[in-house]
Amino acid sequence: MALEELGRSVKGQMNAVIFFGIGGSYLGGKVLFDVQCGEFWNLKSDAERNGWPKIFFAGNNVESP
Repeated sequence: MALEELGRSVKGQMNAVIFFGIGGSYLGGKVLFDVQCGEFWNLKSDAERNGWPKIFFAGNNVESP
């Protein structure tokens, strides 16, 4: 609930949000975002995003051989 309130309060005020993470904390969030918003979210215009910011994921999936 608090996260939804934060989202509504910053809508239209931020241009971009960057998520950082490693492994599951990165990949899980990216998969959920892509399923809900599509992998081409950042290519949409501001009007098409309805004031929501662009979303960037800066993370790594570390695998050992």
